[in-house]
Amino acid sequence: MQIIPVTQQRSMPWKNGQGVSWHIAVDPDGAGFEDFAWRISRAAIMRDSAFSAFADTERWITLIQGEGCALRFADGGALMLRKPFVPMRFDGAREAKCKLSAGPCTVLNVMARRGRAEADVAVVAAPGDLPPEIGDAARDGNLILVRLDATRVLRVRFS
Repeated sequence: MQIIPVTQQRSMPWKNGQGVSWHIAVDPDGAGFEDFAWRISRAAIMRDSAFSAFADTERWITLIQGEGCALRFADGGALMLRKPFVPMRFDGAREAKCKLSAGPCTVLNVMARRGRAEADVAVVAAPGDLPPEIGDAARDGNLILVRLDATRVLRVRFS
């Protein structure tokens, strides 16, 4: 299993340039915003802003720190991120604006390109051999674990 320490996850600007995320894993290796089959990243949302749209992509967002936010979609729908460690799924192509609840928050993003990958996303008990820092990750092929707290991880299986 490959360990991906939070301190070694590289930062990159969001697709829309309005923030920064930290790359955890992507397939194929080195893929960019338009050619990935799947990807996982951590993002700090520091202010109200537009969310990047990703055509043909299923997306899960999980609040890991802070008071959360609301995603308001151009089609009138909304997604409220208030509870930590609850993955929420939405169509990544939907245009959305993010409104912070009470200051900055940090989220994990999981994306799977339709027709190229499917994802099974769940919060599960942390294995004993995963490093303890929040955000530390481990990868074994298409299985990725990301540390949420002392006892839980986000488990993502891609197929």
